[in-house]
Amino acid sequence: YAVCIMLIGLLIFQFFPNVLLDLFRSEQDTGDMLTIGVPALRIISLSFLLAGYSVVCSSVFQALGHGVLSLVVSVVRQLMVLLPVAFLLSRIGGLAVVWWAFPIAELFSVGGLTGVVWIDPRSPETVATRRWDLLALTAGGCRALEQRGLVCACGTLLVPGDCGETVLQLT
Repeated sequence: YAVCIMLIGLLIFQFFPNVLLDLFRSEQDTGDMLTIGVPALRIISLSFLLAGYSVVCSSVFQALGHGVLSLVVSVVRQLMVLLPVAFLLSRIGGLAVVWWAFPIAELFSVGGLTGVVWIDPRSPETVATRRWDLLALTAGGCRALEQRGLVCACGTLLVPGDCGETVLQLT
């Protein structure tokens, strides 16, 4: 659902940036906000679909007990990619191109998250990709997964360590 919601946001930002910016425009504005804001919203919104994927992956990491990994990916995206790329683009092309730092940072984030899935074969996302079981993280879904011997479920949440040594068992 996250990617679908972000797709709707992408379409709104691509086709109606003037309407969105008019919500924040003052009567004294000479039009500079629209001149700067319309291209900015259109460029930044290109990263929305990638951001949806990143948010879902980060949430899955956190839900399955890999919160530190989620934090590392977020910090790398923000501090080690977004800020330096924005700085370099501002020096190269000024304000007109600095907005491209957002899609570039999202590409790195998606690449990092996807790389983690492929590097660690025991990663929760690998199991989820194979089984599509992350869509069923409700109480009923957890019981169904537990019956198939895939996860150890406790109530409505998957809690690492509460039901035994291993939360996920690869099959």
